Amino acid sequence: AKLFETTLSLPRHALEQGESFRELGITSIHAVELMQAINGAFELKLPTSILFECNSLDALADYLESVGVTVGEEAQKKSRKTPPAA
Repeated sequence: AKLFETTLSLPRHALEQGESFRELGITSIHAVELMQAINGAFELKLPTSILFECNSLDALADYLESVGVTVGEEAQKKSRKTPPAA
């Protein structure tokens, strides 16, 4: 959800309502920007068409988890860098 908020400037409450990407006003240009952000964040090479196939944030999260990506709060925990041991 954080990538959606940052990349598309969508408020979290809009994302949490489970609306389709079309209902959120996501265009093909947004889809390209969003997939670039997702691919960069998770070191993937997924095509933009995945967004149109999944069509909602929940469906996209399910798909990403099915290909081995940790999403949600667990992903945020794992992405936090811990300071090196002294």
